Amino acid sequence: MSMKQASDGRVLHILMTGLAGAAGTRLLAEANPDILADRFSLSYTDRIRNIPVPGPEIQNEIISVIQTMTCEENISLFHAGAGGIYAALWDLGEEMRSGLSVRLKSIPICQETIEVCNLLDHNPYMIDSSGSLLIVCEDPESVLDKLRERNIESEDIGCLTSDHKRVIINGEDLRFLNRPVTDQNTVST
Repeated sequence: MSMKQASDGRVLHILMTGLAGAAGTRLLAEANPDILADRFSLSYTDRIRNIPVPGPEIQNEIISVIQTMTCEENISLFHAGAGGIYAALWDLGEEMRSGLSVRLKSIPICQETIEVCNLLDHNPYMIDSSGSLLIVCEDPESVLDKLRERNIESEDIGCLTSDHKRVIINGEDLRFLNRPVTDQNTVST
Protein backbone atom coordinates (compact mmCIF):
# COMPACT_ATOMS: atom_id res chain seq x y z
CA MET A 1 0.00 0.00 0.00
CA SER A 2 1.79 3.13 -1.15
CA MET A 3 1.01 6.51 0.38
CA LYS A 4 -0.62 9.17 -1.75
CA GLN A 5 1.65 12.16 -2.06
CA ALA A 6 1.23 15.87 -2.53
CA SER A 7 2.84 17.62 -5.49
CA ASP A 8 6.09 18.03 -3.53
CA GLY A 9 6.21 14.35 -2.56
CA ARG A 10 4.94 14.68 1.01
CA VAL A 11 2.40 12.15 2.31
CA LEU A 12 -1.16 13.44 2.73
CA HIS A 13 -2.21 12.86 6.35
CA ILE A 14 -5.69 12.59 7.85
CA LEU A 15 -6.24 14.49 11.10
CA MET A 16 -9.35 14.34 13.27
CA THR A 17 -10.88 16.79 15.73
CA GLY A 18 -13.69 15.92 18.15
CA LEU A 19 -14.68 12.48 19.42
CA ALA A 20 -16.00 9.63 17.30
CA GLY A 21 -19.61 8.82 18.15
CA ALA A 22 -20.01 11.49 20.83
CA ALA A 23 -23.21 12.97 19.38
CA GLY A 24 -24.63 9.48 18.84
CA THR A 25 -23.79 8.47 22.40
CA ARG A 26 -25.79 11.41 23.72
CA LEU A 27 -28.73 10.45 21.48
CA LEU A 28 -28.58 6.83 22.64
CA ALA A 29 -28.48 7.96 26.27
CA GLU A 30 -31.56 10.14 25.77
CA ALA A 31 -33.46 7.31 24.10
CA ASN A 32 -32.50 4.60 26.61
CA PRO A 33 -32.36 6.16 30.09
CA ASP A 34 -33.73 3.08 31.90
CA ILE A 35 -31.25 0.69 30.32
CA LEU A 36 -28.35 3.00 31.19
CA ALA A 37 -29.65 3.50 34.75
CA ASP A 38 -29.77 -0.29 35.25
CA ARG A 39 -26.14 -0.66 34.17
CA PHE A 40 -24.30 2.51 35.22
CA SER A 41 -24.11 4.73 38.28
CA LEU A 42 -25.96 8.05 38.28
CA SER A 43 -22.70 10.02 38.03
CA TYR A 44 -21.46 7.90 35.11
CA THR A 45 -24.81 8.24 33.33
CA ASP A 46 -24.53 12.00 33.80
CA ARG A 47 -21.05 11.91 32.21
CA ILE A 48 -22.50 9.98 29.27
CA ARG A 49 -25.24 12.57 28.74
CA ASN A 50 -22.63 15.36 28.81
CA ILE A 51 -19.96 13.98 26.49
CA PRO A 52 -18.49 17.02 24.74
CA VAL A 53 -19.72 17.56 21.19
CA PRO A 54 -18.05 20.49 19.42
CA GLY A 55 -20.59 23.08 18.37
CA PRO A 56 -20.53 25.52 15.47
CA GLU A 57 -18.30 27.97 17.34
CA ILE A 58 -15.51 25.37 17.71
CA GLN A 59 -15.93 24.25 14.10
CA ASN A 60 -15.74 27.88 12.94
CA GLU A 61 -12.56 28.34 14.98
CA ILE A 62 -11.04 25.24 13.35
CA ILE A 63 -12.02 26.53 9.91
CA SER A 64 -10.44 29.88 10.78
CA VAL A 65 -7.19 28.17 11.76
CA ILE A 66 -7.23 26.16 8.54
CA GLN A 67 -7.90 29.24 6.40
CA THR A 68 -4.85 30.99 7.82
CA MET A 69 -2.71 28.06 6.71
CA THR A 70 -4.03 27.45 3.19
CA CYS A 71 -1.48 29.77 1.66
CA GLU A 72 1.27 27.52 3.03
CA GLU A 73 -0.12 24.16 1.94
CA ASN A 74 -3.08 22.39 0.44
CA ILE A 75 -5.63 21.52 3.18
CA SER A 76 -9.05 19.89 2.80
CA LEU A 77 -11.76 19.75 5.47
CA PHE A 78 -14.54 17.15 5.86
CA HIS A 79 -17.44 17.15 8.34
CA ALA A 80 -18.43 13.91 10.07
CA GLY A 81 -22.13 13.38 10.63
CA ALA A 82 -24.96 10.98 11.28
CA GLY A 83 -23.27 8.00 9.57
CA GLY A 84 -20.34 8.09 11.97
CA ILE A 85 -16.63 8.41 11.49
CA TYR A 86 -16.44 5.37 9.19
CA ALA A 87 -18.96 7.01 6.81
CA ALA A 88 -16.99 10.28 6.97
CA LEU A 89 -13.79 8.42 6.11
CA TRP A 90 -15.52 6.68 3.21
CA ASP A 91 -16.81 10.02 1.92
CA LEU A 92 -13.36 11.56 2.29
CA GLY A 93 -11.90 8.76 0.16
CA GLU A 94 -14.59 9.28 -2.48
CA GLU A 95 -14.07 13.04 -2.57
CA MET A 96 -10.28 12.73 -2.73
CA ARG A 97 -10.47 9.80 -5.18
CA SER A 98 -8.13 7.93 -2.93
CA GLY A 99 -7.67 5.03 -0.62
CA LEU A 100 -6.79 5.49 3.01
CA SER A 101 -5.02 3.81 5.86
CA VAL A 102 -6.29 4.72 9.34
CA ARG A 103 -5.05 3.51 12.71
CA LEU A 104 -8.14 2.58 14.77
CA LYS A 105 -6.38 3.28 18.07
CA SER A 106 -5.58 6.83 16.90
CA ILE A 107 -9.24 7.74 16.37
CA PRO A 108 -10.29 9.88 19.36
CA ILE A 109 -13.18 8.21 21.20
CA CYS A 110 -14.19 8.20 24.84
CA GLN A 111 -14.73 5.15 27.03
CA GLU A 112 -18.34 6.16 27.68
CA THR A 113 -19.12 5.84 23.95
CA ILE A 114 -17.58 2.38 23.80
CA GLU A 115 -19.49 1.19 26.87
CA VAL A 116 -22.86 2.57 25.73
CA CYS A 117 -22.39 1.04 22.27
CA ASN A 118 -21.42 -2.33 23.74
CA LEU A 119 -24.49 -2.25 25.98
CA LEU A 120 -26.88 -1.26 23.17
CA ASP A 121 -25.20 -3.29 20.40
CA HIS A 122 -24.03 -0.41 18.19
CA ASN A 123 -20.71 0.14 16.46
CA PRO A 124 -19.22 3.29 18.07
CA TYR A 125 -17.55 4.26 14.78
CA MET A 126 -20.87 4.11 12.91
CA ILE A 127 -23.01 6.34 15.13
CA ASP A 128 -23.46 10.09 14.83
CA SER A 129 -20.12 11.88 14.98
CA SER A 130 -21.47 15.37 14.23
CA GLY A 131 -19.08 18.03 15.43
CA SER A 132 -16.02 16.02 14.43
CA LEU A 133 -13.92 17.14 11.49
CA LEU A 134 -11.44 15.32 9.28
CA ILE A 135 -8.58 17.36 7.87
CA VAL A 136 -6.36 16.22 5.01
CA CYS A 137 -3.01 18.01 4.94
CA GLU A 138 0.62 17.71 3.89
CA ASP A 139 2.16 18.97 7.14
CA PRO A 140 0.27 17.40 10.06
CA GLU A 141 2.58 18.71 12.78
CA SER A 142 2.05 22.31 11.72
CA VAL A 143 -1.75 21.93 11.67
CA LEU A 144 -1.79 20.01 14.97
CA ASP A 145 0.38 22.68 16.61
CA LYS A 146 -1.91 25.51 15.41
CA LEU A 147 -5.03 23.69 16.66
CA ARG A 148 -3.47 22.84 20.01
CA GLU A 149 -2.43 26.49 20.45
CA ARG A 150 -6.18 27.17 20.56
CA ASN A 151 -6.83 24.21 22.89
CA ILE A 152 -8.51 22.20 20.12
CA GLU A 153 -7.72 18.53 20.56
CA SER A 154 -6.75 16.81 17.33
CA GLU A 155 -4.98 13.64 16.28
CA ASP A 156 -3.14 12.32 13.24
CA ILE A 157 -5.16 9.17 12.49
CA GLY A 158 -3.71 8.02 9.19
CA CYS A 159 -2.99 8.93 5.59
CA LEU A 160 -4.30 8.74 2.06
CA THR A 161 -3.06 5.94 -0.16
CA SER A 162 -2.63 5.69 -3.91
CA ASP A 163 -4.80 2.58 -4.22
CA HIS A 164 -8.54 2.76 -3.59
CA LYS A 165 -8.64 0.46 -0.55
CA ARG A 166 -10.00 2.05 2.59
CA VAL A 167 -8.31 0.24 5.43
CA ILE A 168 -8.69 0.50 9.21
CA ILE A 169 -5.69 -0.97 11.01
CA ASN A 170 -6.13 -2.41 14.50
CA GLY A 171 -2.84 -3.94 15.58
CA GLU A 172 -2.23 -6.82 13.17
CA ASP A 173 -5.85 -6.83 11.94
CA LEU A 174 -7.06 -5.00 8.85
CA ARG A 175 -10.68 -4.01 8.30
CA PHE A 176 -11.82 -2.75 4.91
CA LEU A 177 -14.47 -0.05 4.97
CA ASN A 178 -17.62 -0.74 3.00
CA ARG A 179 -19.78 1.88 1.38
CA PRO A 180 -22.10 3.20 4.11
CA VAL A 181 -25.64 1.90 3.67
CA THR A 182 -27.57 3.14 6.68
CA ASP A 183 -26.89 5.15 9.79
CA GLN A 184 -26.44 2.73 12.66
CA ASN A 185 -27.62 5.44 15.01
CA THR A 186 -31.28 4.56 14.46
CA VAL A 187 -32.41 4.92 18.03
CA SER A 188 -35.08 2.62 19.40
CA THR A 189 -36.79 3.13 22.71
